[in-house]
Amino acid sequence: MPGWGSSTYRYTLDPTEYYLTPPARRGLRFSREEYKHILLACGALIAAFTISFVSPVFGGPLPPTPAIARILIGATVAVLTGFLLHELAHKVVAVRYGCWAEFRSDLRGLLMGLVTAVMGFVFAAPGAVFIAGAVTPARNGKISLAGPLTNFVVGVAAFAGARAVEAQLPLVGSLTEVILLVLVQMAYVNLLLGIFNMIPLHPLDGSKVWAWNKGAYIATMATLVAAFIVAFYLRR
Repeated sequence: MPGWGSSTYRYTLDPTEYYLTPPARRGLRFSREEYKHILLACGALIAAFTISFVSPVFGGPLPPTPAIARILIGATVAVLTGFLLHELAHKVVAVRYGCWAEFRSDLRGLLMGLVTAVMGFVFAAPGAVFIAGAVTPARNGKISLAGPLTNFVVGVAAFAGARAVEAQLPLVGSLTEVILLVLVQMAYVNLLLGIFNMIPLHPLDGSKVWAWNKGAYIATMATLVAAFIVAFYLRR
């Protein structure tokens, strides 16, 4: 899911540039403006992923209503765990360093996601966590690393849950099958998103982690890739 979870950190004294000044208050807080941007980004991404799965652009039939409902549930869980938790992790670590941090959506990136969804895939840049304050290269790297690490933890937990549910499938009905599909989708999206964001190209998280600590970068990327391979290629 290109574009998910990339974070932008901008701090400038140039009055001609857009900048954000951190307030004196500490603690994890959300402004009304941030709530609006979070809801907009999550809603647009959920719609985009749902559309991408049901899009008839390649000539396939429209899925029945129960299938669309399952797809919607899976898309919602994937967005909330893969995208939202990723961005919140950036915010939490930044706030712990005494910085101001708020998420802002990108309307053009969200529109791009909806347009590509009609073609059967999602390519979106939903927004980023903007941070202002005393952000050193080391702090920048740690703030950036928080998102992919969150994806790793959620992805591994979802995969473990999926294996546990899979073992009970012969004894249960369709509800457990839905739960299994959601867990597998959670694992896939989170691990893939973590890997994508660790690519060492600006403005992705990996570029900031690489600049801060190459050992931490290599260890994190290797762990994410290994977990993805084990979950989706060696698990059988």
